[in-house]
Amino acid sequence: MRILLSIVTWLLVSPTAHSQHDDPPILFILGGTPVPTGEFEAVGILSGIGSCTATLIDDETVLTAAHCVCTGQSTPTGCISEATFIFKNVLPVDDPATPENESTTRRDVRLTGSVRVHPQYTSAGWLSNDFALVKLSHLASELVLNVRPIPVEISDKSPKLQDMLTLIGFGRTGTGCNSAPMGKRQITLPLWEISTGNVTLRIGTPNMGSCPGDSGGPALNTSNNIVGVSSSIPGNYDPTYLAYDWIYGIGAILATTGSITMLRVHEIGSGFGPPTDFIDSEVVFQLTGKPGFTFGFELRADGRESSHRAILDLLRDSFNTGRNVRVEYSVNGPTTGQVIRVVQQ
Repeated sequence: MRILLSIVTWLLVSPTAHSQHDDPPILFILGGTPVPTGEFEAVGILSGIGSCTATLIDDETVLTAAHCVCTGQSTPTGCISEATFIFKNVLPVDDPATPENESTTRRDVRLTGSVRVHPQYTSAGWLSNDFALVKLSHLASELVLNVRPIPVEISDKSPKLQDMLTLIGFGRTGTGCNSAPMGKRQITLPLWEISTGNVTLRIGTPNMGSCPGDSGGPALNTSNNIVGVSSSIPGNYDPTYLAYDWIYGIGAILATTGSITMLRVHEIGSGFGPPTDFIDSEVVFQLTGKPGFTFGFELRADGRESSHRAILDLLRDSFNTGRNVRVEYSVNGPTTGQVIRVVQQ
């Protein structure tokens, strides 16, 4: 069994009695162990309303609990518009403007970002839909070396009873959550209950679980994907499969700009990407403005063929000349988008 490097204390109280909010109480992983240096670097501290735990899920997005950024515990009130995410003890990208090589010494790296709260937060009961996202002001990879985001598990792979889940957090520890935080800690425990109604994953035992300060922290499955976000004690995690489309903005119309780093044309119907994030397109490309994300469109004998071939010609010219393009797209999955239009800049 893997042991989490966060310490969580399990309090035998009603899940409606307390949230894992640091104002001043904080929740922490009780009965766990420290996370080794260099592991789970995507899990950091969120400085919002108090101090919570949060997770980088892609190069520019952090997932945490809504109550970490809102004062309201039964209504989405008092929500802040900006928060700070802190990567703890990581190797920063070297700044060429300084004589020091910053990339050789581990330190904390801070990034601010804009906050977005789940639109149904608390609307269906105590801390229901307790999710918030922080859109970082810079790509994490621009400031931190080799940090690996931890993705949210796809919605049709929801956790099952007795699944072993790893909890990670920066909260308090010790019996009754009465000891001070001891850094990033982890523990692996079975999922013992999935409550109905206001769906909650319940994880832990009287001596092992989450404490104040662990709020917003992840529960990871054996694939190290996020299946829950720490919401309240004792050991209640909101399941992410309920908010998957909202978290990744599936269906949202967005735009980004950058230069082309990859352009590929393949056979009709062959598509691109794994089954969990597949895009049914014959032309796929990637941009500097959204690393790790793939855009695509079809080249089929339909009413859009001529316009799509014109887009392909524009992309080829932009790739050959190094010119930037602005892409408007519909979000298809966590790392894929269906192209609507492209403009050369």
